[in-house]
Amino acid sequence: MNRRFKYTGYILLIALAANLVPAWSAPKKKKQQKPKTETSADVKRQQEATQQEIKRTREKIQLNEQEVKKKLSELSKIGDNIAAGKVKVAQSAKEVESLKAEIEKLQSSIDAETRQLEKLRAEYLKTVKQMRRKCKQTSTLAFIFSSNNFNEAMRRMRYLKQFSKWRDDKSAEIEKHVADLKSRTEVLAAAKIKHDKALAENVAAQNSLQKQYVAQDAIVVELRKNGEALRSHLAKKQSEANALKNRVAALIAEEQRKAEAERKAAEEKRLQQEKLLAQQAEAERLAKEKAEAEKKAAAEAEKAKKETKKVEKEPKKEAKKPPKKDTKKDTKKEQKKEPQRESKKESEVSYAEARGRKPRRDANTSAKGSAPAKAPAKASSPAKSSSAASGASFAASKGSLPRPVGGHFRITSRFGANSLPEMPNVTYDNPGIDIETAKGAAASSVYSGTVSGVYMVPGYGTVVIVNHDGYYSVYGNLGQTRVAVGDKVKQGSILGNVLEDVDNPGFGMLHFEVWKNRDKQDPAAWIR
Repeated sequence: MNRRFKYTGYILLIALAANLVPAWSAPKKKKQQKPKTETSADVKRQQEATQQEIKRTREKIQLNEQEVKKKLSELSKIGDNIAAGKVKVAQSAKEVESLKAEIEKLQSSIDAETRQLEKLRAEYLKTVKQMRRKCKQTSTLAFIFSSNNFNEAMRRMRYLKQFSKWRDDKSAEIEKHVADLKSRTEVLAAAKIKHDKALAENVAAQNSLQKQYVAQDAIVVELRKNGEALRSHLAKKQSEANALKNRVAALIAEEQRKAEAERKAAEEKRLQQEKLLAQQAEAERLAKEKAEAEKKAAAEAEKAKKETKKVEKEPKKEAKKPPKKDTKKDTKKEQKKEPQRESKKESEVSYAEARGRKPRRDANTSAKGSAPAKAPAKASSPAKSSSAASGASFAASKGSLPRPVGGHFRITSRFGANSLPEMPNVTYDNPGIDIETAKGAAASSVYSGTVSGVYMVPGYGTVVIVNHDGYYSVYGNLGQTRVAVGDKVKQGSILGNVLEDVDNPGFGMLHFEVWKNRDKQDPAAWIR
């Protein structure tokens, strides 16, 4: 009993352990958290934070763009200063070299003059010493009276005069050399002063140029930091320039198309006039020939009628005479008619020559080459010649055209591809030139012509385009304009006032272009 009870207890313990172990070892399950629902206040706060971030980003971009514009303006001015500094350095260096060569030449001439003076002085002293030694032995009178005869005495007197003259000439020559040497020495001293001054100016110009280079490098570093803003600014500027270029090209193409259409219409009108005049001339000729034939037939009928009446009244012998007389009269009439025909032909020839045409040879000749048909063609040639002459006058004025704006004038952006220093990959292609001038300055036409277009172009304000018979001048960034399309302008006529430069506050900016038909030109090469 006890053993059975013991086994039964073990079994119960084992079963209990089997039931309890899973409960002890199983991990506790986590309670599922309910998702938090965002309130409208949280959403509003997030939106406000996003708007603030966008605002700060825009302000930063705007500040970067303004900084880029300012730095580009400063870089342009520094570039002009560097160019002017290079010219000044080159000029001062050239002046230094010229003065140095002049000093060397003067020094060489002074040395040669000194040697010549010393030589003259030595010869003069030698000769004078010899004469003095002789004069100590005998006096001048004794030298003359010791002559053997009168002729010898006269020769000695002439010798003494010649020696005195030689001594005076030598003294004057020595004095002249001394004065010349003194003058050249003074010139040499002045040249040395100029040389030192030019050398100092050259050194100062080089130092100033070096400072400009340092400032340029600093600006380039700043621009590189704002590389994204720089590229964005130049891309926007390039887009505006391309829009203006396309607008001008489209206007020129449209004007050329209209001009070609007008030329074709004028040519067709001329051909129609020629054809009409030829038809009228042919009709007049046929009518005239018909009238002449009818008149001739009537005259012959009248003549035949008269002859038949005379034959009936007169005898046969007498009837034969009148025809002879009539033949004579006919011959006389024919002789009279022939000069008339010849005179008529001569008048036609002279009339045809006066009108620049060939005369009609006979009635069957076609009227295609008649004078009235060619008259319109000749009448149209002076207009073409005058237009070509006007275009040729504009072309002949290359390099001597007046500036499009008066007063302060500085080219800030030149024609063609412009790259920044130390940044050759950052370029801007300018179809014209940008001119820094006074704010509100008056822009004027560089040549007489006709206003072809007045447009509003983003980035360039109001743009005025003037046609000079095949050549075009473009004036951009104007505010109030004083002209309209179709107006005739003269050289110097005011077109409008220049607006302030957004990239360079306090100054005005005029954009100026020159086109030859559809080809862009460098405006700086056209103005003086």
